[in-house]
Amino acid sequence: MKIKLYEDQLTTLQEDIDIPKYATNLVYLTNTSDDEEVERKVMYSILNKQPKRAEIYWFINVLVTDEPFTMEYKVNNIIPNQALKIQFRLGFKVDQKINIFLRQVVNDLLSTGELNSYQKGYFSESGNQVGDFKFVIIQESLSNEGELPKFQELIMNLKLFVKKYTVTPAKWFGLDTSNVEVETVPLVLGRKVRAKLTRVD
Repeated sequence: MKIKLYEDQLTTLQEDIDIPKYATNLVYLTNTSDDEEVERKVMYSILNKQPKRAEIYWFINVLVTDEPFTMEYKVNNIIPNQALKIQFRLGFKVDQKINIFLRQVVNDLLSTGELNSYQKGYFSESGNQVGDFKFVIIQESLSNEGELPKFQELIMNLKLFVKKYTVTPAKWFGLDTSNVEVETVPLVLGRKVRAKLTRVD
């Protein structure tokens, strides 16, 4: 989904003081390498599941290159000072320390004026100019709304089980686990179940 299409909704959410601020900077990891897109489940998480108000929404994609020690990044300031898509291009031998890399990106953007400072007097960490960061990782679980043949359902459940209990995305991407929220979204596959109840007296 094109992030830019949701500019009005994101602005309305940011300005709605009735919704408690979820984080100053809200970060989503995305598999989509397109500079302007994220998965539907990401926008659903921000706007529908539990509206998450933040000053800035960061969408991060990690592309592993065939070169062993590549360390590059690309920035798309989709909605200035509101939504940014960052792609890290990392060699296959580089540890994916996204916390540390993102800090450098933030400092670079502050120095070029592409990012505004959100410095508050109560931050204890010296040099903190943009406030707190919260990372959201979205995991999928098989929904009861879909109906698959039993063997395919078994395979999908096995795949999701392995994905859940191998190395966690937080460890894989080198994230500080105190700032990571894991969300589960339903994955609807196969024929949609259409059940109709009959009302009786």
